[in-house]
Amino acid sequence: MCVVSEEAVFGKSAEAADQLKGMVTQCDMRVEAKQVQSVQMDVFFRIIIDSNHDAAVRIEGNNSERRYMVLNVGTSMPGDRAGFKGLYEHIEGPAMAAYAEWLGQWVPASAGLDWSDVRTAPVTAARKQMFVESLRGSDK
Repeated sequence: MCVVSEEAVFGKSAEAADQLKGMVTQCDMRVEAKQVQSVQMDVFFRIIIDSNHDAAVRIEGNNSERRYMVLNVGTSMPGDRAGFKGLYEHIEGPAMAAYAEWLGQWVPASAGLDWSDVRTAPVTAARKQMFVESLRGSDK
């Protein structure tokens, strides 16, 4: 399952950062439905946070950043209806279904890797910049 948080801003909040770290890395979590006793369940979701803010998530530089892949998305497509139409056709078409099937069966060993090699998000220029933006004024 994919959980999307649109226009999220957790900023420099240590409390929010700690909650997110737990959600991203925990193997199970307590689920509470209305009028039903809470239960412990395995976690099968991944979180996508999109934001226009420079410090959407606090990156502390203490290896917590391994949880986050940060990308800057270009601005070339706003208002490009034809471009988005093609993108949606691709997403909803057979190519994406084939990719999802391949991804579900992929194992790191097929690329000469181990699972531990792929559990850490890649270092990107955007992630480095978010780390700088996450610092308090006195820490910069």
